[in-house]
Amino acid sequence: MNPLLSSGLSQYFCFGALGGLTALHISDGNSQLIAGGVFAGIIFAIIGSFFIAAFLRETNYEAHARRGFAGIWEATNTGFLMLIPFTTLALIAELALDWNAVQVFASAGIMTAGATMGIELGKISKSGVFAGLMPSAAALSMSVMWMVLGILAGALLA
Repeated sequence: MNPLLSSGLSQYFCFGALGGLTALHISDGNSQLIAGGVFAGIIFAIIGSFFIAAFLRETNYEAHARRGFAGIWEATNTGFLMLIPFTTLALIAELALDWNAVQVFASAGIMTAGATMGIELGKISKSGVFAGLMPSAAALSMSVMWMVLGILAGALLA
Protein backbone atom coordinates (compact mmCIF):
# COMPACT_ATOMS: atom_id res chain seq x y z
CA MET A 1 0.00 0.00 0.00
CA ASN A 2 1.09 3.56 -0.59
CA PRO A 3 2.99 4.86 2.50
CA LEU A 4 1.02 8.10 2.41
CA LEU A 5 -2.21 6.16 2.74
CA SER A 6 -1.07 3.42 5.12
CA SER A 7 0.53 5.82 7.60
CA GLY A 8 -2.63 7.85 8.07
CA LEU A 9 -1.13 11.05 6.66
CA SER A 10 -4.00 11.38 4.21
CA GLN A 11 -6.43 12.05 7.07
CA TYR A 12 -4.28 14.97 8.23
CA PHE A 13 -4.29 16.44 4.72
CA CYS A 14 -8.06 15.95 4.48
CA PHE A 15 -8.81 17.55 7.84
CA GLY A 16 -6.38 20.35 7.02
CA ALA A 17 -8.23 21.03 3.77
CA LEU A 18 -11.61 20.87 5.52
CA GLY A 19 -10.35 23.23 8.22
CA GLY A 20 -9.06 25.63 5.59
CA LEU A 21 -12.40 25.57 3.77
CA THR A 22 -14.25 26.19 7.03
CA ALA A 23 -11.98 29.15 7.77
CA LEU A 24 -12.46 30.45 4.24
CA HIS A 25 -16.15 31.04 4.97
CA ILE A 26 -15.82 32.61 8.37
CA SER A 27 -12.80 34.78 7.58
CA ASP A 28 -13.87 36.36 4.27
CA GLY A 29 -10.67 35.17 2.62
CA ASN A 30 -8.16 36.25 5.30
CA SER A 31 -5.11 34.12 4.46
CA GLN A 32 -3.82 34.05 8.04
CA LEU A 33 -7.12 32.73 9.33
CA ILE A 34 -7.29 30.18 6.52
CA ALA A 35 -3.80 28.97 7.46
CA GLY A 36 -4.99 28.80 11.06
CA GLY A 37 -7.96 26.73 9.92
CA VAL A 38 -5.65 24.30 8.12
CA PHE A 39 -3.52 24.00 11.25
CA ALA A 40 -6.60 23.56 13.46
CA GLY A 41 -7.90 20.84 11.14
CA ILE A 42 -4.63 18.94 11.36
CA ILE A 43 -4.58 19.23 15.16
CA PHE A 44 -8.21 18.05 15.25
CA ALA A 45 -7.26 15.02 13.12
CA ILE A 46 -4.35 14.11 15.38
CA ILE A 47 -6.38 14.36 18.58
CA GLY A 48 -9.48 12.78 17.05
CA SER A 49 -7.70 9.78 15.55
CA PHE A 50 -5.91 9.03 18.83
CA PHE A 51 -9.19 9.42 20.74
CA ILE A 52 -11.02 7.04 18.42
CA ALA A 53 -8.20 4.47 18.42
CA ALA A 54 -7.96 4.56 22.23
CA PHE A 55 -11.74 4.27 22.53
CA LEU A 56 -11.79 1.30 20.15
CA ARG A 57 -8.94 -0.34 22.05
CA GLU A 58 -11.00 -0.19 25.23
CA THR A 59 -14.30 -1.28 23.70
CA ASN A 60 -13.11 -4.10 21.43
CA TYR A 61 -11.06 -6.42 23.57
CA GLU A 62 -11.04 -9.20 21.01
CA ALA A 63 -9.47 -7.04 18.29
CA HIS A 64 -6.93 -5.72 20.78
CA ALA A 65 -6.08 -9.25 21.93
CA ARG A 66 -5.65 -10.52 18.37
CA ARG A 67 -3.73 -7.66 16.76
CA GLY A 68 -2.81 -5.26 19.55
CA PHE A 69 -3.03 -1.51 19.31
CA ALA A 70 -1.30 -1.65 15.91
CA GLY A 71 -4.28 -3.53 14.46
CA ILE A 72 -6.73 -1.02 15.89
CA TRP A 73 -4.61 1.89 14.64
CA GLU A 74 -4.53 0.30 11.18
CA ALA A 75 -8.33 -0.05 11.20
CA THR A 76 -8.63 3.58 12.27
CA ASN A 77 -6.33 4.78 9.49
CA THR A 78 -8.11 2.61 6.92
CA GLY A 79 -11.42 4.10 8.00
CA PHE A 80 -10.14 7.64 7.65
CA LEU A 81 -9.21 6.90 4.03
CA MET A 82 -12.90 7.41 3.38
CA LEU A 83 -12.37 11.13 3.99
CA ILE A 84 -10.55 11.46 0.66
CA PRO A 85 -13.64 11.40 -1.62
CA PHE A 86 -15.63 13.61 0.76
CA THR A 87 -12.81 16.13 0.98
CA THR A 88 -12.51 16.12 -2.81
CA LEU A 89 -16.24 16.75 -3.13
CA ALA A 90 -16.02 19.54 -0.54
CA LEU A 91 -13.17 21.21 -2.45
CA ILE A 92 -15.10 21.03 -5.73
CA ALA A 93 -18.33 22.23 -4.13
CA GLU A 94 -16.70 25.11 -2.27
CA LEU A 95 -14.14 26.34 -4.79
CA ALA A 96 -15.68 25.52 -8.17
CA LEU A 97 -19.41 25.63 -7.49
CA ASP A 98 -19.38 28.24 -4.70
CA TRP A 99 -21.55 26.11 -2.44
CA ASN A 100 -21.40 26.44 1.34
CA ALA A 101 -21.25 22.70 2.06
CA VAL A 102 -17.97 21.94 3.81
CA GLN A 103 -19.61 20.98 7.12
CA VAL A 104 -21.96 18.55 5.38
CA PHE A 105 -19.15 16.80 3.55
CA ALA A 106 -16.93 16.76 6.65
CA SER A 107 -19.65 15.20 8.81
CA ALA A 108 -20.62 12.66 6.17
CA GLY A 109 -16.97 11.74 5.66
CA ILE A 110 -16.33 11.29 9.37
CA MET A 111 -19.40 9.08 9.78
CA THR A 112 -18.46 7.00 6.73
CA ALA A 113 -14.95 6.65 8.16
CA GLY A 114 -16.48 5.33 11.38
CA ALA A 115 -18.51 2.73 9.50
CA THR A 116 -15.40 1.67 7.58
CA MET A 117 -13.48 1.34 10.85
CA GLY A 118 -16.24 -0.96 12.08
CA ILE A 119 -15.91 -3.13 8.99
CA GLU A 120 -12.15 -3.34 9.47
CA LEU A 121 -12.51 -4.19 13.17
CA GLY A 122 -15.11 -6.80 12.30
CA LYS A 123 -12.53 -8.51 10.10
CA ILE A 124 -10.15 -8.66 13.06
CA SER A 125 -12.46 -9.51 15.93
CA LYS A 126 -15.43 -11.31 14.40
CA SER A 127 -17.61 -9.65 17.03
CA GLY A 128 -20.36 -8.76 14.58
CA VAL A 129 -22.59 -5.75 14.99
CA PHE A 130 -20.81 -4.57 18.14
CA ALA A 131 -17.61 -4.05 16.13
CA GLY A 132 -19.46 -1.63 13.89
CA LEU A 133 -21.41 0.24 16.54
CA MET A 134 -18.50 1.47 18.65
CA PRO A 135 -16.57 3.11 15.77
CA SER A 136 -19.80 4.69 14.55
CA ALA A 137 -20.48 6.08 18.02
CA ALA A 138 -16.94 7.44 18.22
CA ALA A 139 -17.28 8.95 14.73
CA LEU A 140 -20.59 10.52 15.72
CA SER A 141 -18.94 12.25 18.67
CA MET A 142 -16.06 13.39 16.45
CA SER A 143 -18.51 14.69 13.84
CA VAL A 144 -20.48 16.64 16.44
CA MET A 145 -17.24 18.09 17.84
CA TRP A 146 -16.22 19.19 14.32
CA MET A 147 -19.55 20.98 13.85
CA VAL A 148 -19.45 22.61 17.29
CA LEU A 149 -15.89 23.82 16.80
CA GLY A 150 -16.85 25.26 13.42
CA ILE A 151 -19.76 27.13 15.00
CA LEU A 152 -17.54 28.39 17.84
CA ALA A 153 -14.89 29.57 15.40
CA GLY A 154 -17.52 31.44 13.42
CA ALA A 155 -18.92 33.04 16.55
CA LEU A 156 -15.48 34.10 17.78
CA LEU A 157 -14.54 35.71 14.48
CA ALA A 158 -17.91 37.39 13.88
